[in-house]
Amino acid sequence: MAHLTLQHPTWASARAHHNGRQFAYNNSRTIGHCTYVRRTADTHVTTYDIYVFGTLVMRIGEDNCATFRVGGWYTPVSRDRLDQLLPAGMYVSGPARQWNLYGPKLPPEGVPFADGILIDLGTGEVVENPGLAAEVKRRETHALIDRYVRGITLPRLLRARAGKGDKPHCSVRGAVVKRRYTTALLRQFVDDLWGWNGSIPERAYTQPYLASLRACARRSLRRTLLTG
Repeated sequence: MAHLTLQHPTWASARAHHNGRQFAYNNSRTIGHCTYVRRTADTHVTTYDIYVFGTLVMRIGEDNCATFRVGGWYTPVSRDRLDQLLPAGMYVSGPARQWNLYGPKLPPEGVPFADGILIDLGTGEVVENPGLAAEVKRRETHALIDRYVRGITLPRLLRARAGKGDKPHCSVRGAVVKRRYTTALLRQFVDDLWGWNGSIPERAYTQPYLASLRACARRSLRRTLLTG
């Protein structure tokens, strides 16, 4: 991963690194591969914003507190940049889309990382985590989706193909949508995977294609429940 020339920044170090220079591209200065710091100022306040591939990941205020976010990009690049931008001793870790924040001043189990989390760069303490409730709800929805997807087995596929067994496998609740997912919806996922021509090949109901069907179901549910 790229090594940033500005690591564990504070407002003062970002100001010194930027050095008040005027650049042709949005008053910004590169600090790593596709990573740059931009000075934003008005009559009352000056902030330094750090972008990765055009996504704002860090905003440093004059009170030496910074807001962190990834904008949905839970990627190795985002994790690498956050580890270099967070205060020394702090880092993010965890499975995909379920990152936790760890540090000397945080609980051993960590704190759920959510967009908009505000951290004091001097003490390394979390000042505010406004997206915590939404993050917890999102993780619960992911767990329910995974529970449903793991329940997609070949016997269920064959029952769905025969139009039998329409009892709900589980109930998935989202912020916007609330519905019960039955084998009828499972047949819809098969249609999504193989097109809408009405002719689903026999191999769609065999073990090698089970993983593809599960991935299709997971994408459809996430699109419905998490993007509203």
